Amino acid sequence: MISSPHVRVCIGLILLLIPVAIADVAMLRRGSGGWISLDLSGLFIGAYLLFLVTHVIVSTIAVNIFSNANMWMIHLPSALVAIVLLSGGIYFYNEFQDQASIARYNEERAKNKLFANVITLDSWGFSPNPDSATDLSISVTVSESGRFAVGAAGRDEGDYGEWYFQSANEEQRMVDKGEHFDFHIPLKRDRYGVPKNIEITLYLFADTTGTAGRNVIKIFQSAPVTTEDDGQYFYGVLPKPTEHP
Repeated sequence: MISSPHVRVCIGLILLLIPVAIADVAMLRRGSGGWISLDLSGLFIGAYLLFLVTHVIVSTIAVNIFSNANMWMIHLPSALVAIVLLSGGIYFYNEFQDQASIARYNEERAKNKLFANVITLDSWGFSPNPDSATDLSISVTVSESGRFAVGAAGRDEGDYGEWYFQSANEEQRMVDKGEHFDFHIPLKRDRYGVPKNIEITLYLFADTTGTAGRNVIKIFQSAPVTTEDDGQYFYGVLPKPTEHP
């Protein structure tokens, strides 16, 4: 049978909910103004409720086991045990959540890799010549149907390298599943010469008739900064240009 001192201690801990709730409202209410506003309301009361329930369970078990022990010798260790149990529970819960997030991420990555080769750049070259090219000629193969688009850019090394050219008047066309085709990318030149960094981006938009089921964007770079596919964009190394595209 639960002793009355134990009941009184538990009632006292329950009554502490009132000042904890007041502190929660006063200190953690939602801030106003600014573009970032954190809502931490309920943090104090939620943490205390978890502690209270755990402590009551642990101390009740302890009272029934050590019925002749001093009440403070029951509740103080029980409080410590409750804190340890809550800390361990939070730690393992976070670990479980992290592992679940990693598993979801890896699963999503595996699904995305199926789209990495939906669109491939078979060859490309300058026309009429590398130093003063007015367009790029490319050969492309698609394994799914959709709306095809392409973009190109060339610049010197570094984030602030001078621009040599960018694609202009980008046209789009519908392509069929398994189609291989040639395409010309008109260029808008800022200067003559051959840039060190060239990037060709291929797009296959699903639209309503595309068989891929999603948009596929693949970026080919002569000096790749990024090689790790991020799920939205795929990356590849730009092959050497052909002499007679």
